[in-house]
Amino acid sequence: MKRFVLFSLGNKEFALPLERMVRIFQKPVWYRLPKMPLAVSGVTVVSDELVPVLRADFAVGHDVPGNTGESPYCLIVNSECGSVALPVDQVKQIVALDKGVLEDIGAPLNRSQTQVFLYEDSSYIVLDIDYLVLDMLQSSGSQGSRADAARRHQ
Repeated sequence: MKRFVLFSLGNKEFALPLERMVRIFQKPVWYRLPKMPLAVSGVTVVSDELVPVLRADFAVGHDVPGNTGESPYCLIVNSECGSVALPVDQVKQIVALDKGVLEDIGAPLNRSQTQVFLYEDSSYIVLDIDYLVLDMLQSSGSQGSRADAARRHQ
């Protein structure tokens, strides 16, 4: 049975498929390194391996604050490119698909946000972690407008 991890970031609510989750950290610690791609805040250590920490403003939209290193939680998620960390404000719960409704978004904002999970009077944007990571990798090095926007959020 498919299940989702429900969480919030900024003023938005999201869902990730539970089968992609590796771990949820409370009060995560990550380290900034020089010359990191714009889409990466730093790295954290998980099971003796370095895992890139994605920038919140790149990951889910520029209307959420960039990572300051003080997010209360961090989701470690498997993607096609390897494990990545996504800092979040609140981890709400794990919910089975049959407890809610999964719908396609009529006009998706991007490839990583094409569905919404409706549960208990709330809408959770379902993140496709593979598209999210690929889009972030492609945009972090070449698009000046995204780089300028990211600098404004720092």
